[in-house]
Amino acid sequence: MKLFYRLLSFFSLIGAGLSAFSVYEHILYVIGEQEVSAFCDVSETIHCAGAIESDWSVLFGFPIGTYGLWYYLTFFVLSILVVSREQVVREKIASALAFCSLVSLLVSVFLFYISKTEIGSLCPICLSLYTVSLLVFLVLLFVEPQLGKVGRYRTGLKELVLLPFTLVGGWKTRTNEENAFFRTTILLVLVFAGVSYAFPSIVSSYGMSKRAESSEKEWKAGSEVALSHDPGPGPMQDYLKGPLDAPVKFVEFFDFECPACRDFYFVLEELHKRYPQRLSISYRNYPLDKACNPGIVHDFHLNACIAAEFTRCAGEQGKYFEAMTYVMTLAEIDEDEMPSVIRTAIMKGSDVLSLDSEVMNECLASDRQIEKIQKEIALGDSLGLRGTPSLWVNGKLLEDLSFPTLQKIIESGSE
Repeated sequence: MKLFYRLLSFFSLIGAGLSAFSVYEHILYVIGEQEVSAFCDVSETIHCAGAIESDWSVLFGFPIGTYGLWYYLTFFVLSILVVSREQVVREKIASALAFCSLVSLLVSVFLFYISKTEIGSLCPICLSLYTVSLLVFLVLLFVEPQLGKVGRYRTGLKELVLLPFTLVGGWKTRTNEENAFFRTTILLVLVFAGVSYAFPSIVSSYGMSKRAESSEKEWKAGSEVALSHDPGPGPMQDYLKGPLDAPVKFVEFFDFECPACRDFYFVLEELHKRYPQRLSISYRNYPLDKACNPGIVHDFHLNACIAAEFTRCAGEQGKYFEAMTYVMTLAEIDEDEMPSVIRTAIMKGSDVLSLDSEVMNECLASDRQIEKIQKEIALGDSLGLRGTPSLWVNGKLLEDLSFPTLQKIIESGSE
């Protein structure tokens, strides 16, 4: 009998390891730190990338391997603890585990079917886990043979259904030793749940740290370009947050209607709050709008030019950053309203920000800020800008705009 429990422990430990490995591969692939490992990339039809990229790889916000990790860790510990218990306790635990293994096997069959029919590829780690699921199921067929081949599943379902009532009221009918065992089991199950669901965050932090290191090295190796800054005063000045002599200088090319730029705006705001003396941010317009950008030939961000012009005209009245925040947080843009609605909302900012309407209208009619915006567009084109947002740090293009990478570069104070 002990042999089967030992086999159960062994296979459960393998299952836990494979589940942890699947979470590791999933997280590092998703954050872009690495491609799948060689074990996961066997051929065009046998690889992990397809599974990771599918909607089936995540359940309630966690990689599906997280649940496998919790499942197999619980099985591993219970298979060890239950061996020395009385027969009645062993039967209850064994039948519950047997029923869970049946459910696990059915889930494995279903996921295999999904891999073949919807994903179109088979994941080597998943196939290994399906095999472990089958082995655990087979082992639990022979544990406590007096339960019967079919009876163990009925008993297991009954035990799981009655588990909440057993936990709450069953302590009166159990011995002190049995109660201690149940308390230990429950505690370990909860601990393993916490460990399993914390594991993706731990891997993610590790992956982001590695990504930040590699991104910083890549950035340092890049070629440096001279990006001049006109601190003003005057209507054509470049607007800057932070000290002019800050050790880390950001120059961002952005579009007010670009969703990624709007998200990145808040990243830069947070960095500015954290490092007010170490960081300066210079904002340059690159609207993807044919109204002022000669490189855009089709209708795209139809109010990006007017948004850029409005904020620079507000800058002539000393409220560039207030206008920038107003447009970057404009609900009409976030909700993708009609272009006419967005334009009206942008122009309403003149009243919201208490700007002089006559001065604003004169600025917009003169097109002088359009000329400045087009110079910034030309600068972006000369730099080979491929999209927005684009960021140059101390004159070098930074491809990775993740928060950990930006934070690492700022804190290191690298050249």
